[in-house]
Amino acid sequence: MLTTIKRACLFCKKDFFAIKSEVNRGHGMYCSSYCARKSTSKEDNRVCKTCGKTFKAKPCEIKKGHALFCSRECWIAESRRECICQYCGKAFSVTRYDLKRGRGKYCSQSCSHAFFKGENSPNFVHGKWSLRSRWPEAVKSKNILNRAIAKGEIKRQPCQICGYPNGHGHHEDYNEPLKVVWLCSKHHMRLHAEKRLA
Repeated sequence: MLTTIKRACLFCKKDFFAIKSEVNRGHGMYCSSYCARKSTSKEDNRVCKTCGKTFKAKPCEIKKGHALFCSRECWIAESRRECICQYCGKAFSVTRYDLKRGRGKYCSQSCSHAFFKGENSPNFVHGKWSLRSRWPEAVKSKNILNRAIAKGEIKRQPCQICGYPNGHGHHEDYNEPLKVVWLCSKHHMRLHAEKRLA
């Protein structure tokens, strides 16, 4: 039968029972693995950027540039910014990431849709509802390319990034409608998104 000894945890000071043979071997100093890890881990004091509260963080986290906030709530609060809806005037918050992507103008999809109805729509140009009036060069180049593909003058190629068949023709220069880079829909949209953010 195992003999146990009553001990006091070196970290939390809580009483617990340890096996005598483990104590003789130099073990049995902590009541749990959690207390053992906390006692041996080196932590530095940090000040939360949001609430100013002091908290402890591991040196490895500090070295990575982390350990800036004491809790997830403080991290969320710091990452959001207050904005005013351009349609209804209501105050709302968005993340800094969304704000950098050009969002944060409308508090909801309904406000966004309501604002872009009628003449406020970007597709309503010179009193006409037409994508052609907004991007005439793009539409013209696309039509020339599609006619060339239909006549067999150009063969549709797979995506140059992932190899997906039947790629889309991406124009770097609309003045050269038959000079295209073949991309799948995923990489084609990603390329245009990166150009808008640049």
